[in-house]
Amino acid sequence: MSEIQLGDRINNQASLEAHTNQPEVVAPAVGKEKIVVHISGGEIGGIGKSTVGKTIVYYYQKKEQQVIVVDCDRTNPDVWNMYQKNEVEAAHRLELSDNTDREDAADEILNWAAAKQLPVLVNLPAQADTNIRAWLDRTVLPLIQLPEEEKDVEIQINYWFVTNGFKESCEK
Repeated sequence: MSEIQLGDRINNQASLEAHTNQPEVVAPAVGKEKIVVHISGGEIGGIGKSTVGKTIVYYYQKKEQQVIVVDCDRTNPDVWNMYQKNEVEAAHRLELSDNTDREDAADEILNWAAAKQLPVLVNLPAQADTNIRAWLDRTVLPLIQLPEEEKDVEIQINYWFVTNGFKESCEK
């Protein structure tokens, strides 16, 4: 498969939209820094959150791109263990907490992404959804909602909520 240039994708998308009534795809503003964060989380342990995270790392490796790994699992940091010594640009451990003294710790995720200009994978432990959503609401959402002319950076969050299909894996 040959590479498609951005202009070709937009032209092809515009052609497709004329036939499908899909919303218009807007290309990112030229010259703006872009931060991409993938979050792999879920409500119970053992359902594949780390496997999804490792698959995201593998995706970037196949594209020959570096990625930053952030493992927030205190008891079983298996993604960090796998990548701490090689294969990724950097591997970090980060504790998400309900403690208000540490509520801004997750800001490091954006700092690491901005400093290296690389995508970040955040592997969450079970039942960390409340903490990461609080951080997203408090820190990331206000940045995303800025008017375009005030934005210095474009932020893309991909939240991969992993479930086994049973009720207990979907509830808090």
